[in-house]
Parts: sequence; structure tokens; C-alpha cells
Amino acid sequence: MKKDRETAAKDDRTIEEIIEEERAALPAAGLTPVTKESFLAWKERRAAKKQKDIEDAVKQAAESKAKAKQLMKGKNSIMSGRALFSFKPELFKDDDNAGDATTYEEQPGQEEEKKEEPAVDSSLFTADQADAEEEPDFD
Repeated sequence: MKKDRETAAKDDRTIEEIIEEERAALPAAGLTPVTKESFLAWKERRAAKKQKDIEDAVKQAAESKAKAKQLMKGKNSIMSGRALFSFKPELFKDDDNAGDATTYEEQPGQEEEKKEEPAVDSSLFTADQADAEEEPDFD
């Protein structure tokens, strides 16, 4: 920015001349010149598109409101798991490794393995004699 100001200050050209030179340097191929007619046509297309977007949003809101009312009345087409299982049990497949009732029953002769307790060094948990002689300061 500062360099632009310095070069503009050194130049004897006016700001309008600089803008026109930069505008002339832009590529003109494939661009539509803006005329009163082209602007009005663009404005009509834009207004029609906005109106269509608003109508779509209103329609979508009405549909979602209708769906919400339908769900509130309990008329949804979503079945519970129990109802679906009653209707089509072949949709549900048990896992091959799934346990059955006998898996979780205790069988005679089956005992839990007893783990050996690790040795605890009780000297780590005793207070030093110096700490025991001091009275606590509750101030």
C-alpha cells in the first residue's frame, strides 16, 4: 500500500488515468459488456431465482412440519426393533461367536484362578518420627 502511494505521488497522472490504464490491461475476451438491457435481464433472473429459492424453502418447511406432526401422532413408518423382528425375523442374524445360556452358567469343578497378592512394603506408608512429634498447625 505504501509503495502504491509513493509511486502514485511520483506519477503526474491522475487516479482516473491510472484506473483506466489498469482496466485496459485486463483481458476482455469472454466478458459481457454491462449495458442497461443486460443489467435489467440479469436483475430479473436474479429476482426469479431468489423467489424460487424462497418458495422451495417454504415448501420444505411445510413438509418438515407435516412430518413432525405425523411423528407426533404416532403414524410414522418407522418400526421398532421388536415389531421388525416379528415381521421379518430373517433380517436378524446371530453372531457365530455369540454366547448362549450355557456359556454363562457355572459348571461344577470350575474354580476361579486365585492370583497371588503382590508384596507390599509397609515401611513406605509409615510416618517419620520427626513428622509424628510435630503438632499440626491449623492456623
